[in-house]
Amino acid sequence: MTIGSYLCNRMGSPYISAVMEHNSIVAYGSKKYQSIKMRCMTMTGLKCNVTSCASNAQYQCCRPDIQVAGLDAEDCCETCCASFENKSAAKNNAIRHDVPNHALQVNCNVFTCVHYSDGLCEADSICVDSENQETKDKNQTLCETFRKKDCGCPV
Repeated sequence: MTIGSYLCNRMGSPYISAVMEHNSIVAYGSKKYQSIKMRCMTMTGLKCNVTSCASNAQYQCCRPDIQVAGLDAEDCCETCCASFENKSAAKNNAIRHDVPNHALQVNCNVFTCVHYSDGLCEADSICVDSENQETKDKNQTLCETFRKKDCGCPV
């Protein structure tokens, strides 16, 4: 049973993919390993309802990673996707992300969230939404998966 896919970085080497099973890397490329010591960052599944974002395709994010922000958030409305870029503003952007990324790294600075761990989101999946259909600014986006630490909320 595969626990999840991970994005790993061995000292000085480029990012590589690995498949984890019971806390051990069992597949790396075409070779099998029992365990490899390297820093692994969980790749999170992300559903994005912010259709006005330049990186949104088929309700999925096309970026390799995103940044969720909201330092002292008490509620999901106090979080945002800091990586949001309005489609109309992106017309002049030479870098386009238009292929959905089914699992990506979610960088996070929302210290008050139960899913926060050392600058990353450790939720299996998250949902980014917006206050309205015509989102024009990152501050109109929010992380619906936010759950405040020590609030008695189900994780």
